[in-house]
Amino acid sequence: MNLGKQYKFNNSNFTQDVVISASPSDIVGIDGAKAYYSNFLTGFSNIQFTIKDVFGQGDKLVKYWNFKETHTRYLLDIPTTGKYVGIDCST
Repeated sequence: MNLGKQYKFNNSNFTQDVVISASPSDIVGIDGAKAYYSNFLTGFSNIQFTIKDVFGQGDKLVKYWNFKETHTRYLLDIPTTGKYVGIDCST
């Protein structure tokens, strides 16, 4: 997903009670999903987002992705570090 397209988090693409598995707690609902991904847009620059694999069964979907970026702005109570970050994640 292009991180700049949060408008795609809507009732046509997701159920209202969509769950994103995250730590320390799951993200529940469309508004929560939008807010979760917005953090990546506001805290980082030089963003490279790559979906590595997607698979599903029944009404469940898992996405394995990679996110590379530079921490250039304040993020979730974390002051700017200027460090390069790379994350592999499944949601």
